[in-house]
Amino acid sequence: MLEYQKDVLGIDEDPRLEGLHDDYYITSIIMNDNPQHVRLQQRIAADKASINSINLLPVDKTLEHGRRLIEFRTDVTVAAIMAAIAASDR
Repeated sequence: MLEYQKDVLGIDEDPRLEGLHDDYYITSIIMNDNPQHVRLQQRIAADKASINSINLLPVDKTLEHGRRLIEFRTDVTVAAIMAAIAASDR
């Protein structure tokens, strides 16, 4: 995921920077369900709308990254399932 995030989306995240159990790719995915699930308004109010120095604003950009990450994860999962099915048919 971090490789895709860096190479395709251009987001180079070092999760060690803040030392928290929080990263941009999971947060951007969760935000696609509801930005309030990541307490976005509270983050903005506290001037903490970033993760590992990556800004969550503008929201539309983060949501688009999340959608692309969901698509990537889905494609990888489907390919692995198809490969497993094909291997079991031999």
